[in-house]
Amino acid sequence: MKILFVCGSIEPGRDGVGDYTMKLAAELSRQGNLCSVVAINDCHVLTEFSGYYNIDSIKMPVLRLPTKWPNKQRYHSASVWIEKQDPDWVSLQFVIYAFRPNGLPFGISTEMNKMLAGRKLHIMFHELWIGIERSRLIKTFITSTVQKGIIKHLLTTIKPSIIHTSLPYFQQRLADLGHHGKLLQVFSNIDRYEKNNKSENSCLFRIGIFSQIEIYSSVVLFLRALKEQADTSGIKFEIFLLGGIEAHMKAKAIQLREQLGDGYNVLVTGYLAPPALSKALHSCTLGLTSVPRHCLGKSGSVAAFIAHGIPVAAPHFLTNQGPYKIGFSSSNLCNAIILEPALEHIYLLKKNILHTANMIEVPAVAKKFISDLKEQYESRTRHSDNHQFIQSIVPAKRIG
Repeated sequence: MKILFVCGSIEPGRDGVGDYTMKLAAELSRQGNLCSVVAINDCHVLTEFSGYYNIDSIKMPVLRLPTKWPNKQRYHSASVWIEKQDPDWVSLQFVIYAFRPNGLPFGISTEMNKMLAGRKLHIMFHELWIGIERSRLIKTFITSTVQKGIIKHLLTTIKPSIIHTSLPYFQQRLADLGHHGKLLQVFSNIDRYEKNNKSENSCLFRIGIFSQIEIYSSVVLFLRALKEQADTSGIKFEIFLLGGIEAHMKAKAIQLREQLGDGYNVLVTGYLAPPALSKALHSCTLGLTSVPRHCLGKSGSVAAFIAHGIPVAAPHFLTNQGPYKIGFSSSNLCNAIILEPALEHIYLLKKNILHTANMIEVPAVAKKFISDLKEQYESRTRHSDNHQFIQSIVPAKRIG
């Protein structure tokens, strides 16, 4: 099967959805499909690039079109390139801010329809319109309303054959628009390298926070409770801020120390190459995220911890979603999430989490992706054949 992916940017390590798209395309190619990628609004290039990237030992045809080009020029160049690739399916990896920095890509429906007309279409919604739960700003409300209208118009215009999203919450939002979305798990963008054979240090409890963190009061209270238990048990307690932009993470470390008080060891790694990052993830006793519980399924950071066999604490939740709504459809993945600061439970869960890791790795997600596409195609083919058969046996009405 020939599958062409469309996303915003594919600068390695600088765009989460771009990294996701390239790894998924490479794995699908490894499984026997022919894949290519178009970055339709790439802010990391100044001129058009048409060529090949080597992704996980797979030679991948890619087209990168610079943000500074006018919309019509970018979409025209993409149309010509797509025509040459002639894919069986086009997969749009959608994040609304990928197509315009202000998140209001007016005209996207028309341009996408021209570019993709006549082709079987798939959309993966990594994000929908922004939520207004935590903001009272009129600007946020207006932006959210307009984004919802843009997405609704896009779906009505390009009529995708199949829709995926990563969250049950997003699935419900799509249903409210009258569209059925299937769930497809986000995977870890960080490959799992071989773990050292050294036994785990039982005298050290290390919490890893990967890439980003918001210092909510729920996060602070959770960390304080765990440290108190660790101190009582004579266990050294430290917090590891992994990856991300080093200056930003150092500022967060200062803020975290101020909120937690004295006696907390907060370390910042700065940028880590993939093997070193994988080793650092493995070294953690527990991951921690400030992503709201109902949105955990779209977090690449959460996926990275689970893929490395590390349970994840999620102390933050939105009041209107409740404390027990976890953003996974799989009970096994939900069970990898820590809701309460209990040291014994964390140690027990870590021993039993490894069987869950495979569910959140690229090969399993790629197989589900291709299976859903084939199922949709076969379903539509059967429907078309049945319709033609019925038409052939129903006598035409006489005129007059």
